[in-house]
Amino acid sequence: MEIRKRHSTSINNFFAGAGIAIAVPLVVFVFYWYLKFYPSIGIVDLVSKNLKFSQLMQIIAVCALPDPLIFYFLSQKRFDNACKGMLAVIILLLVITIITKFV
Repeated sequence: MEIRKRHSTSINNFFAGAGIAIAVPLVVFVFYWYLKFYPSIGIVDLVSKNLKFSQLMQIIAVCALPDPLIFYFLSQKRFDNACKGMLAVIILLLVITIITKFV
């Protein structure tokens, strides 16, 4: 049985994990906007005028799908503190998505 040690790099902290979990959906959302709406609608106009809050939350929920994959990768590499931050943001996104679904 192999015992792997935890990493003590700058990425292995709560706030780095939370930042990664927030940045990934934003990057995916920008990529989605670029592929689908770029020439005709600006990103600020898309968010502020063309989408309702519930539609925006559904898109962000879909954009957050890569977060569990990154969480799995970091947990395999034993970045335990970063995983805690990612898990907190993933749960927060889940709660916000469920609340906006029923309201």
